[in-house]
Amino acid sequence: MVELILPRALYAEIIAHAREDAPEEVCGLLAGRGSLATGLVRARNVAPNRLIDYIVDDQTLLQQFAFEERDTMLMALAPFPYISGAMGRGFQTEFNFVFLPPLEAAEQMEFSERVQEGFRLGLKYGIDVFDGAAGVLLRIGEQFAKGSGSLKLSAFFLHPQVLWRVLRGLIRSRLAGRNYLLPRDLWQLKCLATGGTDVAIFRKQIEEYWGRSAIEGYACTEGGVIAAQLWNYKGLTFFPDCNFLEFIPEEDAIRSRADP
Repeated sequence: MVELILPRALYAEIIAHAREDAPEEVCGLLAGRGSLATGLVRARNVAPNRLIDYIVDDQTLLQQFAFEERDTMLMALAPFPYISGAMGRGFQTEFNFVFLPPLEAAEQMEFSERVQEGFRLGLKYGIDVFDGAAGVLLRIGEQFAKGSGSLKLSAFFLHPQVLWRVLRGLIRSRLAGRNYLLPRDLWQLKCLATGGTDVAIFRKQIEEYWGRSAIEGYACTEGGVIAAQLWNYKGLTFFPDCNFLEFIPEEDAIRSRADP
């Protein structure tokens, strides 16, 4: 694979053109080494990709829609302008999710601080959706299993919702024959989403720690969301609107954007 790196000035021209066509859409430049840029967060009109269309379309296998308004979501992924952060902003637009911590605050935090605060809030409000790289999900589960994820008592745990969640988790862990908590004891996730080249290696361990099989997706900042597993967990299904674009005649692409 050949890595294409374009001069920063050229990326700036692309961004200016995209913003002129769609000023309200997200479009930004990733920092590159030296004077070069290595990636582009595309505006929606440049790389359209509406995940919601595939989730709620009853003609596809993505029809087991289990989410409700005000469901809580914790994202252990890179912040905007990376694709994971852009997806978070997209979810906030398409769904009425409660993000832990709120996206605006989370984008200003270091990764470890963001995850720690997310779990703290998750003890109070619950976690319905967790999106994280496979290695992160594995590492968090290992920390719980080794005891480093043990809860340190403080006044925060006197809150009724927190106290009830912890006590219930302790009971579940004891009934399972364990003297330590796992994430699955504290939260029953509706969706566990992940990605990365090591998903197949760690999938079973992640399921053991989290109590749910992970839905795998493949995405990159330059190309958007490229493929995702369906609810049957069998392989990855390509998104037709952002793959093989080089075979689409330019006039057809322009007409499609004008009349989606």
